[in-house]
Amino acid sequence: FNIFGVLDGTEWFDAKRGGDLIIISRYPIVFAREIGGNGVFVVNRDGQDIMVVNVHFACCERDNDREEEIDALLRFIREARAGNENYNLEEGTPIIITGDTNFVGNSDQLRAIISGNIFNNNDFGQDFNPDWDNSSLVDVKPLTANTNVSYTWFSDFSGFSPGRLDFVFYTDSQLEQQNAFVLDTRALNSGQLNQNGLEFLDSNLASDHRPIIADFRFFSTDVEDLSEEGGTLPFPNPTQGSINVPQEFRGELSLINLKGQVLATSQNSHISTEGLASGVYLLKLAYADGRIQHHRIVVHP
Repeated sequence: FNIFGVLDGTEWFDAKRGGDLIIISRYPIVFAREIGGNGVFVVNRDGQDIMVVNVHFACCERDNDREEEIDALLRFIREARAGNENYNLEEGTPIIITGDTNFVGNSDQLRAIISGNIFNNNDFGQDFNPDWDNSSLVDVKPLTANTNVSYTWFSDFSGFSPGRLDFVFYTDSQLEQQNAFVLDTRALNSGQLNQNGLEFLDSNLASDHRPIIADFRFFSTDVEDLSEEGGTLPFPNPTQGSINVPQEFRGELSLINLKGQVLATSQNSHISTEGLASGVYLLKLAYADGRIQHHRIVVHP
């Protein structure tokens, strides 16, 4: 069960596939399909498609079934990217895979869905890198609110310790993670409960799984023209070796990876990309007058 958007009293859209694969969205749902027992939904936000894969993998000791479900989903994404499915996944479409994974057995299952490693290549085809910059997906890894640990499953009536069974994976070449946490109302103090209109046992009564809340934003790709002749910034893009802006630029350039880490800075009109792995980066332009721009840069070795 996934909610995509902000609960603000405006119009909502919903779709269901399978027995319990439900999405509620503030934005129109333009595609919905069941793949191997899991749901693939496409939400359109102001003309931008976002693929949301809602999973509920097989439980407990059923490792083989989980692996087959993972293979089916990965094959669909790979083939949709190639235009071989009934939904054409256009290059750069953000992808989010989320839900109850039931990862309690073979640890390779977690690595497989992140990295695009298919278990049964004979039946489901070749492995592939699921992010558009030829890299793996990113695991959100949210902490449980008011704690320094992360768990999404808890039962007072089980001999198993609290565990992390629910995940959110995403393409960090297109999306930047903002805030994320797991809500267990029993971990909140009385002031926090009152402030949010919650009761101590709300999460227990709702489910033995705790909800994950995560915020994302799109990377800005807007380019502001800085030259009187209508030149384009930055250049060349894709690049090999360095990235440039017009010499008239006054301020600081920063090269940033998609995890938000600053890799290099420059006070000049160019910055080196030597030694960087092939992929997508951000170029931050901090102007002397206080303006800030971010541009997406593709680096080839």
